[in-house]
Amino acid sequence: MLNKITSAIRLYFLVFLLSGAILGIGIYGIYQLNVMNENTKTLYADRVVPIEQLAAIRHSYIYDILFRFVDLENRTNEPDLLLREIEETQQVIEKSWESYKKTYLTPEEVELVTQTELLKENVDSAISTIKQRIRNDNQVEDLVDEAQRAAFNAITGKLNELIDLQVGISTQVSKGNEQLYRDTTKKFILFIVIALLSALGLAYILLKGIWELILNLEGSNRLLKSSEAKYRAFIENAGDSIFILDNELNISEVNESACNLLGYTREELKQTKYSVINPTWNTETNSEGFLAQSLDEGKVYQSQLKRKNGTLVEIEVNIKVLENVGFISIARDTTERRKVELAIKQSEEKYRDLFNKTPAFITIWDIESFTILEVNNTVIEKFGYTLQEWEGMSVLQYRPPEEHDQVKESARLLLNEGQPVFHEMGTQIKRNSETMQVEISSHKIIYKNRPAVLSHARDVTEQKKAEEELRKSEVQFRSLIDHAADAIFMVTDWGMIFDVNQSASTLFQYSRDELIGMSVLDLYPEQIRSTVPIIIWDPLKQSNIYINETVLYRKDGQGVHVEISRKMLPDATGTIAIVRDITERFKAEEKLRQSEEKYRSLTENITDAIVLTDADNVTIYRSPATERITGYTDEEAQNINLLDLVHPDDKAHSVEGYLKAMNEPGVPDHFKVRIRHKKGHFVWIEGTTLNMFHNESIKALVTNFRDITLRKQVEEQLALSALIVNSTDDAIISKTVEGEITSWNHGAEKVLGYTAEEAIGQSIYMLIAPELFEEEVMISENIKQGKSVDHYETRRIRKDGRVINVSLTISPIMGESGQVIGASKIMRDITEQKTMELERDKIMDELIQRNRDLEQFSYIVSHNLRAPVANIISISDFMLRPSLNPAKKEQLGEGLAKSVLALDGVIKDLNQILQSKREVSEHTSSVNFSELLHAIKLSIANLVEENRVHFIIDFAEVDEMVTLKSYLYSIFYNLITNSIKYRQPHIDPIIEIASKLTDSGIEIKFKDNGLGIDLQKKGEQVFGLYKRFHSHTEGKGMGLYMVKTQVETLGGKISIESEVSIGTTFKIEFGKPGK
Repeated sequence: MLNKITSAIRLYFLVFLLSGAILGIGIYGIYQLNVMNENTKTLYADRVVPIEQLAAIRHSYIYDILFRFVDLENRTNEPDLLLREIEETQQVIEKSWESYKKTYLTPEEVELVTQTELLKENVDSAISTIKQRIRNDNQVEDLVDEAQRAAFNAITGKLNELIDLQVGISTQVSKGNEQLYRDTTKKFILFIVIALLSALGLAYILLKGIWELILNLEGSNRLLKSSEAKYRAFIENAGDSIFILDNELNISEVNESACNLLGYTREELKQTKYSVINPTWNTETNSEGFLAQSLDEGKVYQSQLKRKNGTLVEIEVNIKVLENVGFISIARDTTERRKVELAIKQSEEKYRDLFNKTPAFITIWDIESFTILEVNNTVIEKFGYTLQEWEGMSVLQYRPPEEHDQVKESARLLLNEGQPVFHEMGTQIKRNSETMQVEISSHKIIYKNRPAVLSHARDVTEQKKAEEELRKSEVQFRSLIDHAADAIFMVTDWGMIFDVNQSASTLFQYSRDELIGMSVLDLYPEQIRSTVPIIIWDPLKQSNIYINETVLYRKDGQGVHVEISRKMLPDATGTIAIVRDITERFKAEEKLRQSEEKYRSLTENITDAIVLTDADNVTIYRSPATERITGYTDEEAQNINLLDLVHPDDKAHSVEGYLKAMNEPGVPDHFKVRIRHKKGHFVWIEGTTLNMFHNESIKALVTNFRDITLRKQVEEQLALSALIVNSTDDAIISKTVEGEITSWNHGAEKVLGYTAEEAIGQSIYMLIAPELFEEEVMISENIKQGKSVDHYETRRIRKDGRVINVSLTISPIMGESGQVIGASKIMRDITEQKTMELERDKIMDELIQRNRDLEQFSYIVSHNLRAPVANIISISDFMLRPSLNPAKKEQLGEGLAKSVLALDGVIKDLNQILQSKREVSEHTSSVNFSELLHAIKLSIANLVEENRVHFIIDFAEVDEMVTLKSYLYSIFYNLITNSIKYRQPHIDPIIEIASKLTDSGIEIKFKDNGLGIDLQKKGEQVFGLYKRFHSHTEGKGMGLYMVKTQVETLGGKISIESEVSIGTTFKIEFGKPGK
C-alpha cells in the first residue's frame, strides 16, 4: 500500500513539473506579447495621435482660417458668420495644441515646440488684426497682407518639421518592436526544445511509475477478494432482504433475510425470475422500462413481493447497478410501518376534522410575509370570505390598521426572541366590515418546511360586553354606595363594622379606616348600649328587616337624630344598615312651612294673574294681579265667567281650548286672546290653562295669564319695519360679531340667490371669496370699534357661483350695555354699473390707441410718401425742359416709373394696414389650434422641408377658442415664417408652440432657437412699422407690426422675450369670453 502511495505521489510530482514548465513558457510568451503591446500603445499615443493633431492644426490654419479670409475678399461669405466660424476654429486649434504638448516630447521636439509657440503667437496676432478690421469698417478688400501671409507660411512650415520629426521617431520605435519580436521568437523556440527534451525524460520516469503501479494493483486485487468475503458475510447477516440480479433479471444470489421473508429456500429463489416474486414487474407494466426509470431516478419506491404461500408483503425497495454483474435489489419489509402510517393518517384525518369543526378561529400564516396559509371552516363561515379568497390573503387585511404594529411585533417575538406563545387581545374584521373582539394565542410552527404562526382566536365580543356591563354595574353599585346621601354600614352578626360609605364618614366625622373595625355600640349612648342587641336582633331575626329612629353620636360627641333601616345579609352573617340623618328632615319640614308662606306671598304679588275655577266654572281663587289686568274686584268677578270677557273674534278658539283642557288633565293649553277690561277697552293676554282636578291638593282648573298689550304693540311696529325692509331691492343683512348671519330680507334673496332659511345661521364668509377674507376681517374690526362703513365697493359670491360687484353700507348694532353685538349690512348690486364703467374705460383706451395709431399713420404717410412723390415731381419738372435729349428723356422716364412703383408699394402697404385697422365684419367662430396649424404647415410644406424645421406642439390644455379665424391664421403664419426666416445658419430650426388656460383667459407661446433680437438696443422698435433687425434676408419690416395690430384687434396683447444667438419667445394673451 505504501509503495502504491509513493508511486502515485512521484507520478503526480512529475506531472506537476511538466505542467509547470509548460505554464512557464506560456507566461514568458504572454509577458513578451504584453511588452510589444505596450510599445504599440506608446507608439500610437505618443506618435500617431500627435501626428494627427499637428496635421489638423496645419489644416485649420490654412483651409479653415486663411482660405476663409480669402473667400471673404471674393464676397462669398457673410462677415458675421465668418467671424463666428474663425473663433470656433481657433478654439479647436488651441485644444489640439494643448493636447499635443501633454504627450511625451523628445528634447528635439521640445525645442521645435518652443519655436512653434512664438510663430503661433504671431499668427494669432495677425488673425486678431484681420478680425478687428472686419468688425470696425466692414472692409473685405485686401484683408490679408504679405506679412500676415508670411506668418501663416512660417507656422505651417514649422508644423511640417514637427510632423517629419514625429514620423522619424515612429519609424525607429517600429523597428525596435520588430527586433523585439524576432528575439522573442528565438527564445520561445529554444524554450520549446528544452521543454520537449524534459518531456522525454519525464515520459521515461512516468512509464516506470506506471509499471510499479501495475504491480501495486495486483496486490490490491488480492486485498479486494479478501474484502469481498467480508462484504458477503455482511450481506448474509443484513436485516434487509438483498437480491443479486443478472442482466436478464434472474435472481443469482439472495441472503438469508430474503429467504425468511418470502418462505423460499436459497436454491428455489436462485431458479426464479425477479418478476415472479414481484407481481408489479410483469410484461404489461414493462419491467425493464420500470427498472430503467427507477435507476434513472435513483430513488426508493414502494412495492409488493409475493411469498411462496401466495400472500403479498409490503416492501420498500431500492435497486442499483452492479458493474459487470447486473443489479442489486435491497427490500425492506414495511408491513408494520404501513400499519403505523395508516394509524397516523387516520389520526391526521381525525385531527383535520377537529381542526375544521372546532368553534375557535384557527389560522396558519407565514411568519415573514404574513400571508394566510390555511384556515379552518369556522373562519370561513364566521368571516364571510371563501376559501379561495383566504388563499394568498394577508393576516393584516382582517385586522384594523392600528393593530398592524402589534401583529408585526408578535411575529418578531416568535421568530427572533424565541417566545413560545404570544397572547393578545385584538379586533378582527369580517368581510361585511363588522368587527369582533377576540382573544388570540399564537405560537410558532413549521408548516410545509417553513416557519409559520398558528393563531387560535376566540370570539369574546359578547363576553367583553358582559364584562363591561358587569364592570359598569360594579362601578355604578360602588358609586351608588359611595355617593348615597344616606350613611351605609356593613356589620357582622356580632356587631363589628367591616365596610362603610363616604356618607357614613361624613355624618359621624370618623374616617373610613376608623369606622372599619369599630363596634356599632360605640355610636350609641353609653346608657343604652347593653340593650341594643336585644332591641335590634330579636325583631331582625323575626322579620329580616327592622327600621327604627334613635340618636347616634358623632366623633365630637354631638348627637344626631337618625332613622336606621336594617336588613339581614343573605348568608345571615351580618346586616346592612342604612342610616339617614333625620335632623335635616326636621329642618326641611320647618323650611317647608316657611316656604309655603313665602310662595303664597309670591303668588299674591307676582304680575301674572292666577285663577282657579271649579268644575262648574265658578271662581274659587283669584290672585291680586287678576284685578290689575281686568279691572274687576273679587266681589265683582264672582258673578262673571272669564270666557264672557273674551273678544268675539277670539271666543270660539277660547271655548275650544277650555274644552280641550277639561278633557286632557295635566296637559297645559296655551292661549293668546283679547279680553274686555272693566273700563270697556280690550287688552291682550297670554297664558295657559291646566286641568288639575286629579290633584287632591288642588282639584281645580288653573288658569294663569299676563298682560301682553304693550308687547303686541311693539310686535306690530316690528312687523311694519320688517315689511319696509323686505320691500327694498337692496340686500339687508345682519350678523353677529362672530360673523353668523341672523337676518336676511327678500332683497338679499334676489341679490345673492340664497333663501332666508339657507342663509340664517351660516357664516358671512360663504358670500366672500377667500382672497377677500382679510378685507372682511378689517371691516369687522372697524365695526367692533363702533365705526360705520359707507359705500364700500367690493365683490361677493352668489349661490350660483357668479361673482358680483356690490356697494356696502355697514353699521354696528349696539346692545343694551352699549357694546357692539353685531352689524347691519345694506348691500347694493352694482355689477351692471361696473360693467358700464369698464366698457367706458375700454372705449377710452381704444380712442387713445386709435389717436396714437393715427399719429403714427400720419408720420408714415408723411415720411414714406415724401421721397417717391418728391422724385416724381423733380423728374416731371426736368422732363418738361425743351432742351432734353431723347436718351436723357428715356432715362428719366425709367426713373419716373421706378418712383411710381415705389409709391404704389407704399400705398399698398398703407392699404393693408388700414384693412387690419378698420372695423372687423367677419363673424367669430370656434377655431381649433391644431387644425389651423396643420393648414399652415401644408401651405409652407416646401419651406419646412427645405429648412428641416422641427415643431414641438402642446395644445393639451386648450385647443380652441372663439375668435376670427382669418386673423388668428395670419398671426400664426407670420410668427412661424419669421422663425424660419431668421433661423441660425448651422442649427435646424425648432419651433415650440403651446397653449394653456390662465386665470385671465388663454395664453399662447411661440418659441424658437433663431438669431434672436437685442432687446436692450431695439426693444422699443420690435413691433414698429418698417423695422428690421437682420439684413441677410429680404423683408419690409411689417410682419410683427401686423401681428401686434391683429392681436390687439382681437382684444389680446403680445409681448416678447429674446436673446441674441439663443432665440425668441412671443407670448399672446387673450381674455376669457365676455371680458
